[in-house]
Formats: sequence, structure tokens, C-alpha cells
Amino acid sequence: MTVAGFPWATVVALLYALTAASWIAKTTPAPAAWVVGYGLANLGYALAAAGVFGFRVFGLRKRWQLFLASVLCFVVGTALSNTGA
Repeated sequence: MTVAGFPWATVVALLYALTAASWIAKTTPAPAAWVVGYGLANLGYALAAAGVFGFRVFGLRKRWQLFLASVLCFVVGTALSNTGA
């Protein structure tokens, strides 16, 4: 059994998304669905960057898995931020 190191790439991706969501929540009078959607869309950006640079995020080892998760986060985030009222 091997011991994996601390998942720094995952922490950075989550902090990026949480920072973006908290910033938009503080600076605009946005509803909760819009804030969550903005955070998810930014998580999609972070996952895409991890896929390009080859980092492992959320235990996803292959690039196609990262890109699929990135597209899903971005699509759900965009839908929430555009339809959330």
C-alpha cells in the first residue's frame, strides 16, 4: 500500500472556486443559485487548467476525466448562474 501525498492541486482548485464564489456574494446582491453557479463555473476553469498542466485533482488520474469534470462543472455552473433568480 502506498501513501499518497497531500492533494495540493485539489486544495488550490477548491480554494479558487470558493474565493470566487465568496467574492461575488460580497460584491453583488446575487441570489444563492447565482453564487453557487459562479463558483462551479470557476471550478470548471480550475479543472481545465489542471487537465492542461497534468495535475491530479479529486483523484482523477486521466486528462479526459479532468476535462469531462471541467465541462460538467462549467455547464452546470453556467446554467445555475443564468437561470437562478
